[in-house]
Amino acid sequence: DRQRRGGESAMTQVVVPVQLQAEALLKEIEREGRLTDELLLSLHALFPGVLSSAVELIDQSAVRMLRCRGEATRTLFVVHGQSRSQYYCLLSGYCSCYHFASAVVHKREAITCKHLLAVLLARALRQYEVDVIEDVDFASLVDEKHTFS
Repeated sequence: DRQRRGGESAMTQVVVPVQLQAEALLKEIEREGRLTDELLLSLHALFPGVLSSAVELIDQSAVRMLRCRGEATRTLFVVHGQSRSQYYCLLSGYCSCYHFASAVVHKREAITCKHLLAVLLARALRQYEVDVIEDVDFASLVDEKHTFS
């Protein structure tokens, strides 16, 4: 990967336009209330490696929002993966899965993982369950070392 302008990699330069395109598509999905063929094709162009898995997670009702009872703005999404694993996602752009840490953050080979994409799509489609939890439970969940390391 050649370094460009002030140490930015080629992948870093690509992420911003893709992020803007993804945000526009998510807004369109919210307006439509469903994934049209046209939207699916556009999403596939942006996320070819993870889109089908993300849609499959939504179809399996694997996405849940944890909302803090005392503070409605404090939320965390949980995606139930294969073999009973759980991955924690933040809308700000984070997933606790290995792929996100390795391919997205460290190697910068990918833009996102299937779990975070599933969260973003499920939110736009309003296809997730909400679990309201106590402040103390939310705090201990966030404090757990494995959640956000």
